[in-house]
Amino acid sequence: MSEPVVGRRLFTVGHGTLAADDLVTLLRASGFQRVVDIRSLPGSRRHRHFGREQMEQWLPEAGLTYR
Repeated sequence: MSEPVVGRRLFTVGHGTLAADDLVTLLRASGFQRVVDIRSLPGSRRHRHFGREQMEQWLPEAGLTYR
């Protein structure tokens, strides 16, 4: 069963040119626990660590859920 959405907030974030560790630090410092990737083409030619397959690996390793 899915969780109710009442009282929840949605934030958007762009990775810019950050290193993966820097993004994790910012997300944790802001209290985030989950990243939901809504990009139609989840990848980056210049910053390959922001590709879907890569993020599926390093975000959970950093303690964040990736969907």
